[in-house]
Amino acid sequence: MSVRHFHHVALSVPDVPVQKTFYEDFGLEGSEAGNRAILRCRGRDQDQVVLVEGPERRLHHISYGATEEGLAAVTANIDASDLARRVDGPAETPYDGVWFEDFENNLFNVHVSEAAPSLGGVAPTEPRPRFRANGPGHYDRVNEKRQHRL
Repeated sequence: MSVRHFHHVALSVPDVPVQKTFYEDFGLEGSEAGNRAILRCRGRDQDQVVLVEGPERRLHHISYGATEEGLAAVTANIDASDLARRVDGPAETPYDGVWFEDFENNLFNVHVSEAAPSLGGVAPTEPRPRFRANGPGHYDRVNEKRQHRL
């Protein structure tokens, strides 16, 4: 597998400090560095939202994480594609790896990184227990009360 996880979304905004405050009020933890802000969910060591200064509010880029081998595979796929082309990374972003634009000029980044662990104690690759419920023609729970979890 080439791409392992979603890393962050970056937004271009006219006023980084004001937008940073909005996301902090929403519950994210933020830090500023120059003309950008990086916001994370509490307790996670991975960027979730990156804000960069720009003339209007719009999507700046989407970033994914991969292994070294995955990054090489993504780069080879981009080079072989007619739908994407490699570009230089924007100066206002702190990520290396490969940067590319798709056929609609959307900007993407893939870089080497590990996925942040899940906050719920279940790793993203571990399957969750199946919810057992009765439905038409399907009786998964016969003569059993539903177990409520809070």
